[in-house]
Amino acid sequence: MSNTPNNRSNELLGIVKAIGAVLGVWTAVFTVINNIVTQPITALTVALVAAVIVSVWVVSTGWIGITQIFIGWLSLVVVVLLVFVFWPRTMTVEGFVYDEAGNLVSNQEVLFFDLSGRRYETKTDAEGFYQFQEVPTGRYRILVFNSEIEGETQGILVRVVKQNITTLGSSASVPPTPTPIPTSTPCPTTGETTFERVKCTGVVRVGIANEYPYGFKNSDGSLSGEAIEVARVIFNRLGIPAMEGVEKEFGSLIPSLQDGSFDVITAGMWIRPERCQQVLFADPEYKSIIEGTPEPLFGAAAFRKEDADFRDAFNIELQKLKNSGELGNIITQYKGDYVGETSPAGIVEAEELCNP
Repeated sequence: MSNTPNNRSNELLGIVKAIGAVLGVWTAVFTVINNIVTQPITALTVALVAAVIVSVWVVSTGWIGITQIFIGWLSLVVVVLLVFVFWPRTMTVEGFVYDEAGNLVSNQEVLFFDLSGRRYETKTDAEGFYQFQEVPTGRYRILVFNSEIEGETQGILVRVVKQNITTLGSSASVPPTPTPIPTSTPCPTTGETTFERVKCTGVVRVGIANEYPYGFKNSDGSLSGEAIEVARVIFNRLGIPAMEGVEKEFGSLIPSLQDGSFDVITAGMWIRPERCQQVLFADPEYKSIIEGTPEPLFGAAAFRKEDADFRDAFNIELQKLKNSGELGNIITQYKGDYVGETSPAGIVEAEELCNP
């Protein structure tokens, strides 16, 4: 009878050892791995494997009994279930956008990319505040104008991430959308050029292939992309404030432009001599260097052959964007290169690319 308390103490000590071995190893491995990869499921799997290895080892050495290690694993199951209950799968990222002078920036587009590369977008309100709700936890990237910030969430109860952003450059604010010129008479339906029509109506239809980063539709139906944003600025300055996107397969873009399905191709289409026989290209706005291709490929907007006045007006405003550096600010939002980064603005023109 005198050994009974000692036996109970030994059993209790063994249970404590088992819980410490199983739960301690799992917690340590899970914390380290999750801090490295920021992926709870991956960290959980690696930690469970480590806990199994340790359990087999301590039982085989006789340090802990099988019954005690079983109790240790029961405690681990409870902890894992609690982690799945309380670990947030989504979060809110919010903050304010400032310019270099410390002023709040209103109506500024803010892009959020999660670890998988999925894109979310919003705009700052009148107070310069932005917010992304229900975005996946883990690593993320935020892009505002020409400023990029990377971050990640860690910890079981992290639900809201505060992320203030200071933009670089002096053109962070989105310029106001020009008001369409009022007309006292309806726009003519015949006899006018495409350029005259879209200036009169204030609406231009653009063809896209729904390809990132050139031209695509967001989940809310709005248009975005490198070619879209360049065209948006230029059309605004030409007095055409609205764009309507028409989605087509890439191979159908030129035929659809020719049959009048839309007015301009804004899909980052590469300028090739054979395409120049079918459409009028604007001067290039970006370049791509493809592995195995000896020369860089240049992308641009494309117009119908009869719309030279529209293309020429577009080129004039495009050249202004190159000269001011605004084009580079737009393109770099989509991780692309533009002509002005490697050549003086205006050196590379569509004509010489169409007639090499």
